[in-house]
Amino acid sequence: MALRLESVWKSYSLPTPLAMLLRGKRRVIQALRDVNLEVDEGEFFVVLGPTGCGKTTLLNVIAGLTKQDRGHVFLDGKCVDSLPPEKRNISMVFQDFALFPHMTVLENILYGLKMRGVRGSEAARRVKEVMRELGLEGLEDRMPSSLSGGEKQRVSLARTLVTEPRVLLLDEPLSNLDPQTRRSARELLLRIHRNTGMTMIYVTHDQVDAHILADRVAVMRDGAIEQAGSLRELMEHPQSPFVASFMSLGNVFSGRIESHDRENGVTLVSVEGYRLLIPYSPDLQVGGMVNFLVRPEDVILAKAKPETSARNVLEATVVDMSFQGPLVRVFASIGGLRVEALATKASVEDMKLREGEKVHVVFKASSIQVLR
Repeated sequence: MALRLESVWKSYSLPTPLAMLLRGKRRVIQALRDVNLEVDEGEFFVVLGPTGCGKTTLLNVIAGLTKQDRGHVFLDGKCVDSLPPEKRNISMVFQDFALFPHMTVLENILYGLKMRGVRGSEAARRVKEVMRELGLEGLEDRMPSSLSGGEKQRVSLARTLVTEPRVLLLDEPLSNLDPQTRRSARELLLRIHRNTGMTMIYVTHDQVDAHILADRVAVMRDGAIEQAGSLRELMEHPQSPFVASFMSLGNVFSGRIESHDRENGVTLVSVEGYRLLIPYSPDLQVGGMVNFLVRPEDVILAKAKPETSARNVLEATVVDMSFQGPLVRVFASIGGLRVEALATKASVEDMKLREGEKVHVVFKASSIQVLR
C-alpha cells in the first residue's frame, strides 16, 4: 500500500460578521469530511469531482502543504503527519504549472534537485534523462514566457520527475491546454506511468481524463468520497444518485414508493405524477422515497404505442436531438420529466423523428437500477 488516508477532516474559516462573533459563532467551510482512501503501489489513481468539492485540498494534505484538522496520512505504512513537505518525497504538478518566470527551463528543472541537495553529475544525469524523455532537448535556455502551454506543462512535469518522488500528485494539470495538446499530454502521462511504475494521484473534473488514465477512480462531493473503485465498477454499479449523474450514466429519477408486487417482482413508484414500475427490493418501504437510474441505451422509442412486455410505456414529446456519428441522443419531455434515449441514426430516420413530435418512451422494470 503506497498511500492511505484515515478519517481526514479539514475546514477553513471564512470572514465572519461581528454579530456572529459576539454570539460565539464562526463561519467555516468543511473542505474535507472523513476521507478514507487507499492507493496501491504503482497505481494511477484519479480523483474525480466538480469544482469546489475538495480535490485540491486533498492533494495539499497528502503533500503536507496543508495540515489536516483530524485524521492521519500514511506513506508506505508510516504516519507522515509530522513530516514537512520536503521530507515526504512527494512531488506535485500544479494546474497553472507554477514555473519560476525569472528562471530558464533548465534552471526550473534543476530547482527541485537543488532543494533536495542533489548536485553535480547525478543532477546532470537526471536532467538529461528527463528532458530527453519529455522532448525538451533544445529548450534549456528558453524562458517560461516564450513557451507554449504544452511546453510549460512538460517543463512542470520534468521538474517533479527529476526528484524521483515516491508519489506524484497532479492537480488538474491539463485543464489549461487546448484539446489537441490535452490528448498528447494524456499519452505522455500514460507513457511516464508505464515506464516508471510511479504511484500517481491525479485530480480532475473531466471524465475523459478518468476514462483514459485511471486504474481506479474516487468520486468526491462536498469534501467526501462518494464512491471509489475501478471505472467499470462505478459505471456499472453507481452507489448514489450523485455518482450516476456526475458520471453521465443516464436518467436519474426520484419517486415515492406506493406499493409492492412481490409475486411479479416489481414496486410501483410515483414520479412527478407518473406511475412507474421498478425492481422489487425488500428494503424499500411503502411511503418512502427511492432513487433509480434508467440508462439511455435501455430506453426504446416508438411512434405508435407498442405491444410489449415492458411495464413502463409513456407518451412524450421530442425536445432535442444530438447526432453523434451512427448514434443519436434523443431527449423527450414527459410533463415534468426529461428522458434521454440512445438510438441509432437509422432508427431515428426510419421513424422520421423531429423536435416537437410525439413519441412513446418504453423501458423495462428489469432494466432499472435502484440507487442507495
